[in-house]
Order: sequence, then structure tokens, then C-alpha cells
Amino acid sequence: MKQRFAIMSALCFVFATAIESPAAHDIQLKNGHVFTTDQYRLEPGIVRFSYLNGRIGITRQSLEAIKNSDALPAEETDSPRAKAPTDKAAPYQAALRQNQREMRIQRENFRLAKKYNLETAKDKAWRRLTDLKMERQRMREEILAIHNGTLPKWWDEILNKKQFFIKRRH
Repeated sequence: MKQRFAIMSALCFVFATAIESPAAHDIQLKNGHVFTTDQYRLEPGIVRFSYLNGRIGITRQSLEAIKNSDALPAEETDSPRAKAPTDKAAPYQAALRQNQREMRIQRENFRLAKKYNLETAKDKAWRRLTDLKMERQRMREEILAIHNGTLPKWWDEILNKKQFFIKRRH
């Protein structure tokens, strides 16, 4: 009896602990969405995983598969472990990355508020998006002044870099 209890406890512990590795995982849902993450946790009836600087929980009924992936998870692209630039452009690069990250989040907030007819949330997200666009424009003008009227290569690299991956199956 004690041995059976010990085995059951060990199995519960194994299934409840987080699965963490440097490799990425694609979490495929039955509705076609695919989330790429570097860690997830299986709990009774729920799969929890890191995504866009937060945690998401999805019921196992809506889950289709979890597979290994070669894509970078959302946190890996803007990881604090990444090497920081050492030149005088470093503060601008960090500010542009933060601006880009916030714009993605606010666009998603706006999209969800519009989908669920939440007018105050939609207005708040739109106002924040407008502020972020103005902030980016001011930053652009400062950088153009510093770099004699041309934007440096890192400007486009930061704006075109994907932070997360959502794939839809056809």
C-alpha cells in the first residue's frame, strides 16, 4: 500500500512539474492557433505556458498537440540575456524595442476589445497606440538628426523582428 502511494505521488509530481528546456515548443490548438513557447506545464485538465511576458492556461479539450519547434519563443527574441549594444545608440535601441513591444500588446488589446465590443477598453488601447506612435515619431526625428538624415540599419532590424509566432493551419 505504501509503495503504491509512493509511486502515485511520484507520478503526480512528474505530471505537475514544469517542463523547461532551451528548446521551443509549438502548442497547437484545435481552432488552428499555434503558440510557440520555451516552457509549459501540464496540470489536470489544463496546459499552462509562457507567452508574451505572461502566462496562458488552455483546457486540454482545446489542445491538439504539443511539438518541438525550431522557432524562437516570444521571450527569447527580447531576452535580457541577449548582448546589449555598447555604443551611444544603445538607449535609443532599447527604447525602440520597448516601444515595439508595447505597440504589439496594445494592438492585441485593441483587437480583443473590438471583438468583444468593449468600448472603453478599445478607446484606452487606441489612445495608448496613438501615444506610442507619437513617441516613435519623436524618436525617429532625434535619430535622423544624430545620423545626418539617415536611419541606421538597426532601426529596421528592430521594427521587422518578430517577437512571437502564431501560425494558422489551413
